[in-house]
Amino acid sequence: MTAATIVSATYAESYADSNIITVDQGWDYSDRAFFYFSPQGSPIIPFEFAKALEQPNSEELFLDPSFLKELGMIYWNDPKSNPENLPVGLTVDNGRLGNESFLGMNCSSCHVTEIKVGGKTALVDGGVSHFDFWSFMKTLNSALHNTYNDNEKFDRFAKRISEGSKLTKDSESIRANFRKTLRHVEDWSYRNHASLEPGPGRVDA
Repeated sequence: MTAATIVSATYAESYADSNIITVDQGWDYSDRAFFYFSPQGSPIIPFEFAKALEQPNSEELFLDPSFLKELGMIYWNDPKSNPENLPVGLTVDNGRLGNESFLGMNCSSCHVTEIKVGGKTALVDGGVSHFDFWSFMKTLNSALHNTYNDNEKFDRFAKRISEGSKLTKDSESIRANFRKTLRHVEDWSYRNHASLEPGPGRVDA
């Protein structure tokens, strides 16, 4: 089967963005949205922290789509299922750890891929993605470290948090909670350290 056949209108459905199509793989729109954006029990950091966090060496936000695309993440425009405009595979986990929402990750982050043909982009579910999970976690760790150790960066972060409604607005409490989050990611990085980074498309290496 050629790539042109894969993305033909006969075998695909088009949603939201006219340049994005999805290959007919036996499930409908709601099934796909559930696969892309439903939590699967892998919370990473508090969601309010994720939204307020800056990139390691920039004042731009960590969740900026252009930044996450550089790490190989894919976007599928579906405001109903994904009101926070997260990339495929990042989720909002509610209720697993108390009342606080967390940024989570599910299987679709590594198992949806893109095929680009003739100005169209087809999403293939179950394919090996180009997402670099290891670089994502390494960059997240750096972003947390830099925010914690840079007073100006932390002040901007705390200001964004204080403007929200779900977490404490006290700066010292924000820093204490932030330190717990940093320690959690540090521990993960220590436990999963490898001398050779697997690269894009590999989480099980």
